[in-house]
Amino acid sequence: MRSSLLRRRELAEAGDGAAVLRKEYIDAYNAHVATPYGAAERGFVDAAIAPSSTRHQVAAALRALRSLDQSRPPRKHNTMPL
Repeated sequence: MRSSLLRRRELAEAGDGAAVLRKEYIDAYNAHVATPYGAAERGFVDAAIAPSSTRHQVAAALRALRSLDQSRPPRKHNTMPL
């Protein structure tokens, strides 16, 4: 787990209390870093979607992509036989 790598010195010095300390580090990480809301605040994601509205959001995105017309740019040079 990530907490074992990041805090390995503190966990090694803790001795018998390492399991409790490791659980505290994991809980703090999950509460502050591993949340979609924190990522949205930092601009890493566009929106945090509630699980109940996921299907609606995916369908709307697919509808928007259906009407997307993407054409390839014309070739500048033809391919000569070698």
